[in-house]
Amino acid sequence: MPAFGLILMSYRIIGVVVFPVVLAGGSAALAWRLQDWLYGRQLAERVAGRETRPVDSGSRDVASPRCMLNELSPSPTQAIAD
Repeated sequence: MPAFGLILMSYRIIGVVVFPVVLAGGSAALAWRLQDWLYGRQLAERVAGRETRPVDSGSRDVASPRCMLNELSPSPTQAIAD
């Protein structure tokens, strides 16, 4: 008699149901950790790239106070002309 035959039928059914659920959960957790690691590395590369890039006053990344004031003014008549 094989060892699998010594397990009660109710425990076999539970095992057949629980094993795939645990396997799927473990796979999802591993994928989540991998995605978190990859995103963290990508973020670190992006931050490192911004630190080494020279600052260009004409770029859109740096907003001038006048530009910000123009965007925040309630009407076009109150905006400061550039």
